[in-house]
Amino acid sequence: MPGKQERRDVMGRHLKLLSGVFIIFLLVGCTQDTINHEAKHQRSREVIDASGCVVKLPSAKDIQRIVIVSPPIFTMTEALIDDPNRIVGIHPLARSNANTDLLDLKIPNLKDLDDTYVNGFKIDVEKLLNLKPDIVFYHGTQQKKELDELNIPVVNFYQENETDISAVVKDWERIICTVLDISPKLSIKEEIEKVEALNESMGEEKEKKKALLLFNNSGEKITVSGHNTYGSYWIDFAGMENVANKIEGQKEVSMEQIYQWQPDVIYLFMGPNADQYKLGIHNQDWTRVNAVKKEEIYDVPVGLFSWSAPCVDTPLMLKWLLIDDKKGDAFKTEIKEYYKRCYGLELADELVEKILQPQKGAIVK
Repeated sequence: MPGKQERRDVMGRHLKLLSGVFIIFLLVGCTQDTINHEAKHQRSREVIDASGCVVKLPSAKDIQRIVIVSPPIFTMTEALIDDPNRIVGIHPLARSNANTDLLDLKIPNLKDLDDTYVNGFKIDVEKLLNLKPDIVFYHGTQQKKELDELNIPVVNFYQENETDISAVVKDWERIICTVLDISPKLSIKEEIEKVEALNESMGEEKEKKKALLLFNNSGEKITVSGHNTYGSYWIDFAGMENVANKIEGQKEVSMEQIYQWQPDVIYLFMGPNADQYKLGIHNQDWTRVNAVKKEEIYDVPVGLFSWSAPCVDTPLMLKWLLIDDKKGDAFKTEIKEYYKRCYGLELADELVEKILQPQKGAIVK
């Protein structure tokens, strides 16, 4: 018969063994719970894109290579993201519709970003896949069919029939931050809300000016922005009346129609610049238009993208619309302070001038 001490030793060893097994079960259980929780969290990651589609997302840490087919989304993403080097592909229009001097200053690796996988809005899927994207940001329905066939998440930034540019840009920020799981130091949404609050505090003018946004002027055709366009939104925000409001969308009009409208203010998107309208354009006599007579014809500025479209510079466009002296020193200083505060960039006077007076089409003869 074993002695009392021996029995106590055996029982002690049994207790230690049982304790060890219990601890192992606890650790395994906790670890499994953690794994299950993380897996569930990863499976449940999703975003509602601008088109209203629910897009399943991988873990944010697994999104290391981003291709951006939508031109204005490039600089918007670059401004918000923690590591811009994660962007590996862009659209050529992201360069051509921006001030390239400013882009080069802000994005030193711009020349390394691939844009050969897309021509217009036709995507070369093989070239796109060679970029090994973890996700693709796109805009509209033209590329959707090709992209949906890829075995990678694709996020649409186009919201049909939405012309409230401030709302569009705010939603873009929501989507980008959700997809990449970031809380950026710079919020474009908050910058927009500052200008919106300023606009509300200014009140409405008793008599609205009549305004027109010229979408393009080829010399042969004049295209204006009518109702339900971004141009109409800008004019409404500025507290003016869009003389082309009875036209739906962007339509071609005659000089005779413009003479009838007699806008007090004209904003130019594409085509000849403001000075060329004053000098004269073949077969178009703009000296008979009030806006040209009063020298209230303005080129829409071009910064990190054209301010005429929703973009990362929308807060500046909103402010530009509200001020009377659009080329004065006060607003030039404001542009410098904005880029310094938001991006840490020091802009030279010459660069600010180029932003406010972008080079456009040559004089049409």
